[in-house]
Amino acid sequence: MVLSLSEYAINTDSNSETQVSPFRSTFGTLAEIYAEIPRNGSVAATCSAFIKNLDTDLSKTLVILAATKVKNSAERTRNDPLAQNILQPGDLILVWLETRPHKLLHKWAGPYRTIEQIGNDVTMLDLVTGETIKEHCGKIKRFYGSEELALAAARLDNDQILIDKFISYKGDPNERTTMQFLVRFVDGGEVSRTYDKDISDTIQFAQFCKTRLELQFLVILAKDAKVRTAAIKRAPIDKVKTGDVRFADLRSWGYGWFDSLLLPHSHSKTYVVRCEYGALGGTPRSPSINAFCPIFNETWPVDNIFISFYGHQHSVLTEDLILIDEDLLLQFPRIKP
Repeated sequence: MVLSLSEYAINTDSNSETQVSPFRSTFGTLAEIYAEIPRNGSVAATCSAFIKNLDTDLSKTLVILAATKVKNSAERTRNDPLAQNILQPGDLILVWLETRPHKLLHKWAGPYRTIEQIGNDVTMLDLVTGETIKEHCGKIKRFYGSEELALAAARLDNDQILIDKFISYKGDPNERTTMQFLVRFVDGGEVSRTYDKDISDTIQFAQFCKTRLELQFLVILAKDAKVRTAAIKRAPIDKVKTGDVRFADLRSWGYGWFDSLLLPHSHSKTYVVRCEYGALGGTPRSPSINAFCPIFNETWPVDNIFISFYGHQHSVLTEDLILIDEDLLLQFPRIKP
């Protein structure tokens, strides 16, 4: 104890000749803060210029050495895969939510599946929507659980755990916000839902729209759908030709009119009429083809929108189709235009 205190006193006491302590001459003035007993003031004004320059140089050197150490450590971590603890493709991970809509929401989102990690950036896949996301590795932790648990948690995180499938719809796809969808949940319950972002973001909604050509553009932005629809209308008619017979969807005569008919199972079944295609017409920018409907005894020109969405896909009758015939016209005379 006595020797240690004596050593400390000698090392921190200023030399009578240089006016600088051994501690300061070895580590510099900035390092003096690490001494247990703080000293006020700087290098004595009476010391030589050499000692002053040495003190300044030591202070700068310590700063440079500290910065170099940090840089070397970062470079070593960046270039050494083992030092980075890199996530591997397929790893299940959770992402920290910096902001939450409400305080009851869990602080970690996911799980997600790792696609790759490059440096500190991690690219991951949403297990439910298939969306690709990139986040900093500092906001990520591993998910320890089975594939089944991960998928179940991801569905819950996306509010999709209860939805089984979409059964039917009513309304005009060109007026999205007026549409109604019949949704079945995993418990067997069925609820009619108005179109909104919550249901349109679900994977079940996208799967349902893929089964109906007239709904295919509901999975993209409305403005983009208008552009694609206009392009289809201008395109040459090539899905049918003169002499073809198809069963056209009765909804194509008008969604409001169709809903007013109150036909049984009108939104789970497809009511169709027999159409015989005749001569081509129209203009190069708006081609058309004549369609004759025997049950209505009428012929009218139809464009590529009608053909692409309603008038070419059914060449034979199936169990999902209900043909408009004379008996049905007697029961529902308003069907006939």
